[in-house]
Amino acid sequence: MWLSNLYCRGNESRVSDCSRGSGWGSISNGCSRYGIAGVRCTTLNNSCSPSPCLNGGTCSQGTQSGYNCSCPHGFTGNICQINVNECSSSPCLNNSTCIDGIGRYDCYCPPGYIYNNSYCQQNASNSCLPNPCSNGATCFAGIHGYSCSCSYGFTGNRCQTNINECNSSPCGSNATCIDRIGRYDCQCPSGYSYINSSC
Repeated sequence: MWLSNLYCRGNESRVSDCSRGSGWGSISNGCSRYGIAGVRCTTLNNSCSPSPCLNGGTCSQGTQSGYNCSCPHGFTGNICQINVNECSSSPCLNNSTCIDGIGRYDCYCPPGYIYNNSYCQQNASNSCLPNPCSNGATCFAGIHGYSCSCSYGFTGNRCQTNINECNSSPCGSNATCIDRIGRYDCQCPSGYSYINSSC
């Protein structure tokens, strides 16, 4: 573009950067000329107001026009719109479950493994080997010891106690309750049958 001996290629940041012919004086404010040049100075639009950056991103004005977003930890994209999936690299290891968070991840370890601040590793002092739980219970090792998940019909911290289903007197007064594992049987006196919850 050229205006009255003012030649601009379009990559100048202000009028004083343009080539000029005769008739131009000092261009201290970037817009002066001896006479009228027909140049109008305007302020560049502030692309950062309001900020286009999402999720706490910091906006900085570009040199010519536009903006750049600096994203906080855990986000990426032109306007910080994408949550980085910290689980995509499978950081938890050993068949554990990784749950993605914002700028972090959590690992859920399988039995026999513990979390060591970045991944699941086999518990060197595995409190489930040998299994301290009784009666077919499942042992879950943790950082502070173990816990037992009892099979039906058992209770106790090691599932060592059979639950006595006869404690509630389910057979009535004429029958004898016989406790079984996870159930009970009612036995009537000789010559009687147990029908409809009574002998």
